[in-house]
Amino acid sequence: MEPSDNPATPVESTTPWYSNYELDEETVGYIQTKGFDDPVKVLDSYRNLEKFKGVDEKHLIRLPEDELPENMGDIWNRLGRPESPDGYEIEAPDNFQVDNERVAKYQQIAHEAGISNSAFKKLFGQFVQDEIDGGSMFERTLAEQRAQQENNLKHEWGPKYDESLFLAEKGAREIGLSEDAKEIIIAGMGYDGAMKTFRRIAEALGEKAFVEGERPSDFGRTPEMARYEKEQIMQRAQTDDSVRKQFAAMAGPDYARYKQLMEIIHSEKSA
Repeated sequence: MEPSDNPATPVESTTPWYSNYELDEETVGYIQTKGFDDPVKVLDSYRNLEKFKGVDEKHLIRLPEDELPENMGDIWNRLGRPESPDGYEIEAPDNFQVDNERVAKYQQIAHEAGISNSAFKKLFGQFVQDEIDGGSMFERTLAEQRAQQENNLKHEWGPKYDESLFLAEKGAREIGLSEDAKEIIIAGMGYDGAMKTFRRIAEALGEKAFVEGERPSDFGRTPEMARYEKEQIMQRAQTDDSVRKQFAAMAGPDYARYKQLMEIIHSEKSA
């Protein structure tokens, strides 16, 4: 019996399903390339495409074949890049000094790289925080170093610390240093090194004045040193009961020293 005589057995056709349509060669080639040998496969492919797309055509972004910066501009703009570099927004605390020139450079680079505004704001925020944290750590380190150097001076100068510090400050003033200039020198030499240098300057200037005929003060103190030491005793008298009682009784080592210093100060006025 021939197979065609059995109605239960399907006859396989060698004629493509699309042969009944007037299709151009390009379309036929496309069907063959995609393997659409059955119309059902075409429907399945389209259904899957709808699921994958899931949005309206106008919301789809088509990437250019060559993803060069000059070809990606419109796409980057649709993804949130500002139209121009100065369109990037930045946020920083009021006490943070923004370097506008530096920010403009970052904005230009971000724009050329296609970075969105929201991404730039996040990156810049992290940059600001890192700068604040780094600055705070640097300031703490400097403060710790300065405290240690002050302790070194107190140990080295001992009982003459206040006197030596006064001389150091006087030496810095004598050579005309502003507070900013003095701090720059301290940063370079260290607090202890700078103060010892300023003290030597003051001592050298004092020796020069003595050679030129200026009368030195009693007790090895200049009138300025005497006034400074007197103020120190007066401040202690306001906070230290033992010193306050000496002034009330007009007796005691601090009160006696105060009287000596007043003599030095008065001797300057009468000279």
